[in-house]
Amino acid sequence: MNKPESLINTKKGLLSEETMKMFIIISMMEKTKEPIPEEATGTFLYQVLAKRLAYFKIPVNSHAICLIASMIDSPGKAVMWAYTLNEIYRIVAKEITIEDIVEHGFGDGFPIESEYKRIWDAQKVKAKFPDSDNALDYPEHWQ
Repeated sequence: MNKPESLINTKKGLLSEETMKMFIIISMMEKTKEPIPEEATGTFLYQVLAKRLAYFKIPVNSHAICLIASMIDSPGKAVMWAYTLNEIYRIVAKEITIEDIVEHGFGDGFPIESEYKRIWDAQKVKAKFPDSDNALDYPEHWQ
């Protein structure tokens, strides 16, 4: 089984105006250590991403999780981001911040939609335990 690809080396695009505003607000909150509101940490995609990160013991601060959750629209993208954050964690070996994300792969933008689809399709495998056809569901790819 081939190792899945992270989002680090994907084709990037600029953020929409709305997403750029979120990026600035959440980044400022991180810098001033202002906590993320509960309504943001309770969103479905925030929870999917946070639970996958916790399962694999990947330390990422709540600001970075909130930022990513605000930019994605599916659980599959949350899992691809968790896998990518695992790759960044291998580089920084500390709790990941927004600054780390920008510095280690996303200073020139964030993945364009077609790249999410390409990476998602490329990680598909013939199902085995736990009957998943997603390579990202197999723990050996996260080590």
